[in-house]
Amino acid sequence: MRQYQKYPNFQNRKLLSISCLLAGSLYLAYILISGILRFSPSALPADCYPAGTYLVGTEIPAGEYVLFCDSFLAYFELTEEGQMVNDSVSPSSIVTLKDNQTFYMEHCHAVPIQSAGKLDLSGDGMFKVGIHLPAGEYVLEMDEDSPLGYGYAEISENSSHQPDAVSQQIIVKGTVSITVSEGEYLKLCRCRILASP
Repeated sequence: MRQYQKYPNFQNRKLLSISCLLAGSLYLAYILISGILRFSPSALPADCYPAGTYLVGTEIPAGEYVLFCDSFLAYFELTEEGQMVNDSVSPSSIVTLKDNQTFYMEHCHAVPIQSAGKLDLSGDGMFKVGIHLPAGEYVLEMDEDSPLGYGYAEISENSSHQPDAVSQQIIVKGTVSITVSEGEYLKLCRCRILASP
């Protein structure tokens, strides 16, 4: 008791530190358990491909795939004849694979687009117009906690992730109206769909 009399706030700080440590541990456990449940093998379709390196046409069929993030950060690379394209996956992306390409995924898994089901349209991600959302006009709103001070949207003609596939790049400060057409792709980063047709 005498040691606490000399420093009257020491015991309170000690209890606060223990409480914060316990709360942090419980939160981390919640994240890990929810991640395991969300991405457990039983919850995934049979034609799911886990993270790794694949030769397209031999180890994974050519076609269009939705990539789902399994962790906080995910990434993919697509290489053909020494040329590479890459992108992050947060929380989803879409990519077209062609025979003889090398496809690498880290912290994500791939599902054929016809097996992927509905995607969460409430935040970041990449979506195919006509499958995940209807064609039309949309209002995008910047995330208030964006570290850059703005959001970013991209409209592409295909899911090759080649620079020439991008038809529009949009900086989202506050709100911005966009129009997307059937067959196009909409990628959102640090912004979300506020209103739709």
